[in-house]
Amino acid sequence: MKEILKKIRKLSDQTLHNLKFISKEGCSKDLAEEDLRQLMKLTNLDEKEILSKYKLFVKDHPSGEISRETFNKILKKSLCKNSRNLLKDHIFRMYDSNLDGVIDFEEFLSTTHIMCSGTPEENLRCIFRFFDVNGDGYLERDELLTVVRDLLREDYEERPNIVDEVFNEINVN
Repeated sequence: MKEILKKIRKLSDQTLHNLKFISKEGCSKDLAEEDLRQLMKLTNLDEKEILSKYKLFVKDHPSGEISRETFNKILKKSLCKNSRNLLKDHIFRMYDSNLDGVIDFEEFLSTTHIMCSGTPEENLRCIFRFFDVNGDGYLERDELLTVVRDLLREDYEERPNIVDEVFNEINVN
């Protein structure tokens, strides 16, 4: 299990590095006051920092959202083709917390903050979304098998029982 979590953390760090905001001026939309306050509470950033990040986000994503297509283009900068093809949906799911098929600013900043500076519990919630392929809030053996195969690729053949080992470890604890 530690091996799998280590790979997820490495992938997350690579993705976050390439999702950094590109500094540009201007913003065509306003961030709702309620969303701003919620992000301030979650991230411990002040209003000015969040609004600055929001302006950059909207400049790079004028619709206020990152589509799957755009997200995949961003992943091209940090993952090789084989890894990207296998992992793009799992990584996208971590950011798209409301499962509406796009990543808005609140989801982006929240997930980025949690993966960089969140509590262990917050990190586990994000990582859980990585594994919860069908989004039903439960981790089933087939979902874990899919993700582990995608994560480990050729290494999976060396440890075909890893999913059973993880489920046994979870059931013991």
